[in-house]
Amino acid sequence: MKAKPARTRNRLGRVPGRKGLTLVELLLVTVFVGILAAVALPRLDSARRRAHLSSITQDFRNLGAAQERYYQLNFSYAVNLADIDFQTTPGVQLNVTEATPAGWAAVGTHEALEARMGCAIYIGNAAAPALPNGQPLTVNPGTPECTQ
Repeated sequence: MKAKPARTRNRLGRVPGRKGLTLVELLLVTVFVGILAAVALPRLDSARRRAHLSSITQDFRNLGAAQERYYQLNFSYAVNLADIDFQTTPGVQLNVTEATPAGWAAVGTHEALEARMGCAIYIGNAAAPALPNGQPLTVNPGTPECTQ
């Protein structure tokens, strides 16, 4: 009776005819995916935060246009967003902190951001509001500033 020939392995260490991955190969793939996730997640979170802050500043631009339309009719700026029929971007909350015939100020936050994150702006002679984290604004009127 003839003896079966021993199975030989190819240059990758696999037995010809067998399909599938070895445990070591699966472990290496898992480690590699874990490293990629550890690198990508902080960048993804940073991009998401910047996008939310950008939506707040865009709402400030739209609020400025709506406030100017309201001013043309009433010679004063609106404190209540409902008076100017203004809708914010979903998730954005704007709070007009001051509105007089000489200017207006607002603070904006986003529901997906931490409570201390957000933006603020003031126009004209309105008092500069504090940022959501309590820091004072350091920019000129008309320029939104956001927390980092």
